[in-house]
Amino acid sequence: MPPDKKEDTFTVVKSCRIQAGISNGLILIQSSLEGGSRFTIKSFCETQRPIAVINPVQSDFDLPTYNANKEIILNSKKGLSKFTELKEDKIQTSKIFVIKSKDDYTEFENLMTNRPKNIEQSNTTLFGWQKKPQFRRVLIRDYYPGGWAQTKGLRT
Repeated sequence: MPPDKKEDTFTVVKSCRIQAGISNGLILIQSSLEGGSRFTIKSFCETQRPIAVINPVQSDFDLPTYNANKEIILNSKKGLSKFTELKEDKIQTSKIFVIKSKDDYTEFENLMTNRPKNIEQSNTTLFGWQKKPQFRRVLIRDYYPGGWAQTKGLRT
């Protein structure tokens, strides 16, 4: 997309699909059930890659801005289904991982890098392209009416 082009709903959803396609793992940091992160998560659910969800601190657990996190943590695949509005049988995510401490980030990175060695599965993106394995972190900022939300994507 050209740098001077104004974003609209369609370009935001398209960019979310691209972000999901290039990431080998995705971390939902914070989102309400209506938050813009649902577009990236929805596309990512079509892959067989792991999703991590930040477990909010106890004092924030009941805030509306963490409702998507809470839903996924408490209800796993059903929670993903409610958040993304996908039917449960359409969710292909290999694992839903809850991040409760900083040590869990390393465990999640290991989960992504120690996936099955099936070349076709591990090197194919959402779009079916082959990519070279490399590891880097990507901070994804999703626009939603009223502001920006952040989702952290990890790719190898």
